[in-house]
Amino acid sequence: PTITSVTANLSKVDSTLTDQEENRAAPGDTITLTIQANEALDDLDTSDVSINRVSLSGVSSSDEGRTWIATGTVNASTDSDEELTYSISAFQDEAGNDGDTSSYNTVRLSGTESEQIIIDTNAPTITSVTANLSKVDSMLTEENRAAPGDTITLTIQANESLDDLDTSDVSINRVSLSGV
Repeated sequence: PTITSVTANLSKVDSTLTDQEENRAAPGDTITLTIQANEALDDLDTSDVSINRVSLSGVSSSDEGRTWIATGTVNASTDSDEELTYSISAFQDEAGNDGDTSSYNTVRLSGTESEQIIIDTNAPTITSVTANLSKVDSMLTEENRAAPGDTITLTIQANESLDDLDTSDVSINRVSLSGV
């Protein structure tokens, strides 16, 4: 027997996230692998299928054993972000013939040709903040002091994309923010 395709679905715990985050799996999210074979397989279970950083809760068959569904929950971790990968350590057809096992393989998000699921278990880190002062009156000699009407621009950089950062997340002492 041969595994002909493996696709993944991601069910987010937080359904309010944006499109930017829809392929990023966080702790508590559910991953569902759909494994299809060219013929019926005999009894795949959680000891045969593994997904990086996911605790499998079950593996079940449909389609007379040609399609298998593996479901699990993303674990909390301090590891760096990485692509979702899976491994099938052993499988057989109903006649007892061993299948070709594979090492870890990347898997694509169901319904896409190339989008990968990223296991993202770490909070983003601000890596730098820089400030730029634009003076209303360029004749003032104290160029590092902000005066009423001057504009201070902060540039915030992080180790990964940030989502939904707004004026309620950033504050500058004695400054009214106009946008983020």
